[in-house]
Amino acid sequence: DTLGHDVGDELLKRVTTRIRGLLRDSDVLGRLGGDEFVIILEALEEDLAPQRVSERIIETLTKSFLIHSQEVTIGTSIGIAISPDDGTDRDALLKCADSAMYTAKNHGASAFSFYREEVATKAARHISIESAIRHSLAEQEFFLEFQPIIDLKTREVVKAEALIRWRHSELGLIPPDEFIPIAEEYGLIVQIGEWVLRNTCKAIEQFDQEGCYLESIAINTSSLEFVTGNMASRFEGILKEYGVTHSRIDLEITERNVLGECEGTEAELQRLRSLGHSICVDDFGTGYSSLSYMKRLPLNIVKIDKSFIQNIPYDQNDVAISDAIIKLSHSLGYQVVAEGVETDEQLEYLLAKGCDYAQGYLLSKPVRQSAFAHTVEDIHRRLSLSDTLVQRIRRAAFQ
Repeated sequence: DTLGHDVGDELLKRVTTRIRGLLRDSDVLGRLGGDEFVIILEALEEDLAPQRVSERIIETLTKSFLIHSQEVTIGTSIGIAISPDDGTDRDALLKCADSAMYTAKNHGASAFSFYREEVATKAARHISIESAIRHSLAEQEFFLEFQPIIDLKTREVVKAEALIRWRHSELGLIPPDEFIPIAEEYGLIVQIGEWVLRNTCKAIEQFDQEGCYLESIAINTSSLEFVTGNMASRFEGILKEYGVTHSRIDLEITERNVLGECEGTEAELQRLRSLGHSICVDDFGTGYSSLSYMKRLPLNIVKIDKSFIQNIPYDQNDVAISDAIIKLSHSLGYQVVAEGVETDEQLEYLLAKGCDYAQGYLLSKPVRQSAFAHTVEDIHRRLSLSDTLVQRIRRAAFQ
């Protein structure tokens, strides 16, 4: 389109010529419309024939075209359906091939994919979830759970992480790792992010009224929320509406997203931190760890991924990695949260190494808002009893 319709038309003719040269006289080549072509391969001599033809087509179309002194390069995605396994009529085969083609597109430029029933099922669920997200935002089918975070020095709950959950009336409980990528793909993640922020503000108000004061609650953010360029102003407006100070909302972004959108997020992160938010890198150590971004970005908190916590203090590799992350973070002025803490030994080790905060099933699973204050009381009671027992053991050993 940018080079003119005449160039586009000529490109389609050249593509046709190249493909035609790879097919047998008995094969059929047609153009469905736009840049979509269909090929019918009959009387296949071997099962791998469609794959080999697809590989040759991709190879020949990858080479650039010279049209009206302009060099043009294109990508090719091919979906393959085979009769009778995938269908016995024209419409069924085209539908299956089209589904497979979108699978090929997801693999990147210039790829092919065979149709599989599970692919179609997954695609249908994908579409259903996208539609249901829009409906559920309006019908309030989303809800939040909160996981307590303790200060390791005082052994008191001082923070929490807000985690979005979704129980659809027909689809049931849909995990975040399934619906969040779909929300990002269809541009719904900003609406979800604002919903989480608003409901976290409401929770802070309720917790304060119940006498369960928290320094801050962390919410997970998507890199796509930063791309809009007005995240700071949107957050400022919402927090002002609920009378919540910025310092009581921590923003978590994964290490992978920080690096993937580094240029686009840095300025917005600076604005958000200047407002008073603490910026936390989640799942640290599982992405593309880079000292350069740790130095450059306005971070406050590093969260050690649970995969490095679950085997301490017995796995020496995990011990070394966790110890190094704590020391590095502290040397750069960052606080450290260990997630996935499940045993007393892990808790004691992290305290001895100077880790600042801990969260995990040892303390509590994520709980509904209505149960959070009671859960905090229970954690404080259990940790107090634990401390008393430790002191008794130490006194007995000394005597």
